Amino acid sequence: MTGYERNRQAMRRLYERKSGILVTCEWYAGVYANQLESLDDREREFEVQLARYRMQADAAAEGFANVPTVYFDFGRVAWLMALAYGCPMIRINGLVNAEPLYRTLEEAEAFRPIPRIWERGLYPEIFSRIEAFQERHPEIPITISDNQSPNDVLTSILKSDEAMVAMVTDGDRLHEMLGILTDSIIEVNRRMETVIRNFAGFSCDRYLPFGMHVSDDNAAFLSPEAYAEFSVPYAGRLADAFGGLAYHCCMGQQQNLALMASTRGFLGFDAMPDFNPVDRILSAIGGKGVWNVCNHEYATLAERKTRIPDEAWFRDLIDRARGRCGLLLNVYHPERESALRLAASVLEHAERTTGQAVSP
Repeated sequence: MTGYERNRQAMRRLYERKSGILVTCEWYAGVYANQLESLDDREREFEVQLARYRMQADAAAEGFANVPTVYFDFGRVAWLMALAYGCPMIRINGLVNAEPLYRTLEEAEAFRPIPRIWERGLYPEIFSRIEAFQERHPEIPITISDNQSPNDVLTSILKSDEAMVAMVTDGDRLHEMLGILTDSIIEVNRRMETVIRNFAGFSCDRYLPFGMHVSDDNAAFLSPEAYAEFSVPYAGRLADAFGGLAYHCCMGQQQNLALMASTRGFLGFDAMPDFNPVDRILSAIGGKGVWNVCNHEYATLAERKTRIPDEAWFRDLIDRARGRCGLLLNVYHPERESALRLAASVLEHAERTTGQAVSP
């Protein structure tokens, strides 16, 4: 069995059992491009993805649970579906952004489903890059591009404050739009599944053995009442379509953690412990899924002379989470040797705490 397949199976066991610990390791791969550079230069994006793939393969060879893959979305552009529905693109500060298509709910009466949505916006370029890359590197597994939740896409297409008011005043129209957007998300991902020959699943960035990974950043500011009505049912539809759902949300979403974990087909989330109380995270997940934890998000804090979370940070999480959920610990340090030492220390503590080997 290859190391790649061994780690895939280890990930599957973690998510099936919703218990245990796996440790991955990452460092700066040596090549960087912002979103606009990636969009404007195909070869640059290929270079970045190859460097990232080789870094992941190196970590796997060192005994960590990394599953190396690549994906194409110009550095995780979050506006792909909104752009496909006609939102004007904004190029700003190295980022790809989008203007709302509709400023008022009345304007949004014009919203209609677009068939073959993968032929709109930036999707044709993504599919073109997938085809070109897999011709050159058929041995490298490819995963799907970024997926924003239906609610996230809604508040990209319809001005977000107008959409939130409409959650109180005209929910029927929003439900109609959310249903259409959910269909489109399913359609574009099914298309990717057929186009990618060495297909590695419905998750960008870190590997997910089954189900879909979705970014649901609106969980950070929606009330539980609004989130329960206008987000959870559509996330459940995605889980039904793809065999489960794992969530990403930036920063803090503590008011909606329990609702996220109650989603039909819930697999896990990456709730950030510096922005959500750890006890509240553990209470919400309660044996229902995998807590995907990474210190990478805090690496830029070093620019402000704040230390990157270290072994003690991970050790505390392991001790507090013991037996309460599955743990996927993604250990990051900018330098390779420091990253490997830190990840080895975290893995050693995890093995000592659980009393069993937790490496793949």
